[in-house]
Amino acid sequence: MNGPDSVSPVSPPAPPALSPVSCPSEAPQAKKAETEKSLAERWGCDVRTIRRWRKAGAPLAGDAAMRTWLLGRAKVPAGTAAILAAKPGGARAVPPPADKPKAKVRPMPARPAGEPVPEGAPEALKRLAGEEARQWTRLRDMEADPEADAEEIEKVRKNWHRAGGSLRAYDLAIENSRRDAGLLVPRKELEDYARGFIVNFVGSIYGALELAIPRLHGLATQQALWEGIQQGLDRSLVEGVEHTAARLYAGRVAPDWLKTAVKATLETHFCIVTP
Repeated sequence: MNGPDSVSPVSPPAPPALSPVSCPSEAPQAKKAETEKSLAERWGCDVRTIRRWRKAGAPLAGDAAMRTWLLGRAKVPAGTAAILAAKPGGARAVPPPADKPKAKVRPMPARPAGEPVPEGAPEALKRLAGEEARQWTRLRDMEADPEADAEEIEKVRKNWHRAGGSLRAYDLAIENSRRDAGLLVPRKELEDYARGFIVNFVGSIYGALELAIPRLHGLATQQALWEGIQQGLDRSLVEGVEHTAARLYAGRVAPDWLKTAVKATLETHFCIVTP
């Protein structure tokens, strides 16, 4: 029996039960957004198309939502159309080339049956110019089409460059050929011909009138004066043609085609025959 001063033993409180501590596991990293290249491969298109879709608000993060969004589009690339036509999760079906939507092309006007094809260098140049214009129009239409395939655009661009290069090369070849044949005259050379022509003709006229003055002295009638002047003038025109053909100006004499044209004009309009 314990006395009043005795202290009953007190048992220490039991330590609280410790719950098992688990080490924090690494949270799964958020799935990185797919790159534009991988999205393009997934949906059978090019990166340019993916960028256009993103700007249009396409749900690129979810396949199901993206499929629904694409089915509501009026036009999609051929590769995308093949994926949409296949069952979800199934193998992608690649359409044959014949099924690939063709770019808009303005039809060429049909030539009537039996009509001969114009021949010659000028007609060939016209055909090349028409082909260059058609390729340019086709390229412009495709670039304005937001659903146009980038590969097709590049193909048409190369066709346009090829047509333009052929046009320039053929045009240059024709120009060189005409210049070699004397059908094209450089401007500087033609200016020298014109200056020499004027100098020789005006000089001949001045000289003829100067010589005619003594013979005109004493003539009483206008008819006699005119006949005296006309003789000197006609002679000066003939001498002008001769001088133009023989005298150098700026190191050149008038070419045969210019002399022929002047002589024919004098004979036709003034009845002046030159040798």
